[in-house]
Amino acid sequence: MALVDRVVVVTGGARGIGRALIEGFLGERSKVVAIDLSWDGEEAFQKEIERNHGGLTLLADVRDEASIERAYAETMKAFGTVDVLVNNAGLRQRDMVPWMYVNTLDLDISKWQLMIDVNVLGPLRVTKQFVKPMIEQRGGSIINVGSITGDYGIPGMQPYAMTKSALKNWTLSLAHELKEFNIAVNVFSPGMSWTTGSGEAQEEQRRVLGKTEFPPVYRPESTVPLVLMLAQQDARLTGQWIPDVIEWNLLHGLGGHDVWEFKK
Repeated sequence: MALVDRVVVVTGGARGIGRALIEGFLGERSKVVAIDLSWDGEEAFQKEIERNHGGLTLLADVRDEASIERAYAETMKAFGTVDVLVNNAGLRQRDMVPWMYVNTLDLDISKWQLMIDVNVLGPLRVTKQFVKPMIEQRGGSIINVGSITGDYGIPGMQPYAMTKSALKNWTLSLAHELKEFNIAVNVFSPGMSWTTGSGEAQEEQRRVLGKTEFPPVYRPESTVPLVLMLAQQDARLTGQWIPDVIEWNLLHGLGGHDVWEFKK
């Protein structure tokens, strides 16, 4: 198995998509380093990671360079290398404002700066550290979690969409820079995933916007097959944006909307 004993670093690993991806890598018997801002309420999952191949669960804030440097040092002390990096940690718009839909002119500049600091500069800070052993060993894979919002002008989602557009552009540029080191750099859009707070967000939209119908929302596990594939790549498959995880799953015989849709 290609991912057995590979050292895989996942940011935002305690919940949602990050947790689903970690469970996927554990199933492949990878050595997982799971990084998050908080592990409160996820102690059982922490123990599961640490029981499997000596995995690590670390606290770090992607806004804080020093905490990322500490996480990198602990990773290298434990495993001596990094083979795969998944930049999943991010700030959702509903984490920043009372409800998701905002007017560009009404939102304070400090909120825009916070979104950029987490969703754009965060992956940059993490990558600058964890790519070092990949360059040295001339191989590895970096996977960034983007969003389809980054390709469209979506009223009310401007701060989040702007950062995801920047992340996509940076990913494609970084792929060119790291190709000489045989490192794959790719980005994908998970679609609307049912993660922590999704239910509360829908309820808020019902209350504030009067919405009664919502687009399909998918289980975080829908992202796992694609990410496991990307994790095994080198620079022969790099600089790719996969805009629709569900479509990718369908094309590869893994089922479509009916298989991956979250049902309460």
